Amino acid sequence: MLCGTDREVVIVGTKISRYEDPTRVRLCWIRDTSHIDRLWVSESLVAEVLQREGVEILGAAREFPFLADGSLLWCEPGEKRLHL
Repeated sequence: MLCGTDREVVIVGTKISRYEDPTRVRLCWIRDTSHIDRLWVSESLVAEVLQREGVEILGAAREFPFLADGSLLWCEPGEKRLHL
């Protein structure tokens, strides 16, 4: 399945998940395939991810920061500058 923007990926993925309640959707987002050492996970997935050895939480929960064109901005915890 192809989507036009990052925002559409999240919307479509949420809609086709088996959960009627979108807060239960288990979502994981990597910056790109060259940077798989850090990822964003939905709050519904945090407990499971923390069961893996060597995993730590680096930042607080927050909304996905989308640009007007639907692209997701990647930002490291504590960093003010956003990455494209």
